[in-house]
Amino acid sequence: MNKILQSANLIWTKGTTSIVVGTISRGLQGKKTVYVLDLDEEQVDKVLELDESNLHTLIPGVDIVEDGYYIEYQLPPYLVEMRVPDRRRTDINEIAEKAGMEYYDEFTFFLYNNGYAGDEWSVEEIL
Repeated sequence: MNKILQSANLIWTKGTTSIVVGTISRGLQGKKTVYVLDLDEEQVDKVLELDESNLHTLIPGVDIVEDGYYIEYQLPPYLVEMRVPDRRRTDINEIAEKAGMEYYDEFTFFLYNNGYAGDEWSVEEIL
């Protein structure tokens, strides 16, 4: 990635334990927008010790074994898509306005919402 536009720490939390397992970013590669999930293998292993999951199902929509620990996407990854409103909603402009956005952008809303989806995963924007 040539230039990072937005980035956040990807955090796993269970009870009082929180572990930053990597970052999720949006940036430019030449003139193309790319999304990158960059996981820290050591931190992922710590989560696996505490969670009853495996590499295939640990992060929603990501198969770490198949995809690896560094993944580039051309479109927002499923992890983002599943945690934001669908842009085809009739009230999407109101949602964007309430979030302080001039127009709706999935990744920006994902960061605004801290990636919240009622599970153990969240994000914290890196400013």
